[in-house]
Order: sequence, then C-alpha cells, then structure tokens
Amino acid sequence: MLTVLRGGYKSEILRKIWFDRSDLRMVRLLSYGPKGALLSDVRYANWQPVSAGSVAEYPMSIRIERPHDEYRLDLTISRIALNEMLDADRFKLEAPAGAEVVRVGENSAEKRP
Repeated sequence: MLTVLRGGYKSEILRKIWFDRSDLRMVRLLSYGPKGALLSDVRYANWQPVSAGSVAEYPMSIRIERPHDEYRLDLTISRIALNEMLDADRFKLEAPAGAEVVRVGENSAEKRP
C-alpha cells in the first residue's frame, strides 16, 4: 500500500493505493477529503491486454463507491481500443428540435448597449 499525503504542517491522507503483490497492478484506490472523510473507494480487477501481443493492460472491471454521495457504480469493459482513428463527424452535435442555440462570443460587440 502507498499512502499519499496532503501537505502542510498537519499532513492529512489524500489517497491510499493498493497493489497486487504478485504483479504490482493497482487494485484499489481510496481518496480522502478534508478531515479524513472518505470520498471514493475504487477497485480495479480483471486486467487484460489492450490487444493481442500488447504490453499495455487495462482493468476490465471497475467498481466506484462514493459513500458520501450514497452511490456505487460497477463498470464492465467489453472492448477497448486505444488511439483508434475517429471520423470528425462523430464529434458533430446536432441541436435538438426547438432548442435555442446561443454561440458565445459571436456578434458580442453588436449586442452591447
């Protein structure tokens, strides 16, 4: 386990990080807020290579618990692709029907009194 402290003369714990002893993969991350309040508990499991023959690995199961916010999220990754080329049209967002579109910064000089 690695403990990361928040600075100052009265150091507080910022994070605690657990590693698997057999392969040194990160398996758990606790994040703390002021006065030691637990903000999140994240667990990583089922590390798999990103692609065949790849050295890079990624956790395929991630559990995020946020006790202060009273929720838990379980993520299961079914497919991962890194640095994959994406067409520009995948980033184009269309405004929903009837929505008023306000473009910040356009014609701002004309609208000033």
